[in-house]
Amino acid sequence: MNPSPALGLFLHWLGGPASASFYVPLRPGKEMGLRNVLAGGFFSWIVAPSILALPVTRDLLGVLHQAPASSVLRAYILGVLWGLGGLVWTDHALFGNVPRHGSCPS
Repeated sequence: MNPSPALGLFLHWLGGPASASFYVPLRPGKEMGLRNVLAGGFFSWIVAPSILALPVTRDLLGVLHQAPASSVLRAYILGVLWGLGGLVWTDHALFGNVPRHGSCPS
């Protein structure tokens, strides 16, 4: 497969709205528990990418095994930090712990 910057840009453009549309709750509220958000995040970041990577990669497990350990560790750490940020945002957005404008001490 030849590199195609235009195709890469298009796929990134398509992936952004797609992930935002099913990972972020459309109507957050008290009835939406953290368990549902975590299940949605697990599906969004682990299950769906794995399923979608299988048909487009000749040897997915082989590619992952050949990746340098430092790269895998860096990706894991950044993913954990991203997930923690998502949990903090979820707590604030879903459960009403959002500071109001002007309520933070100066």
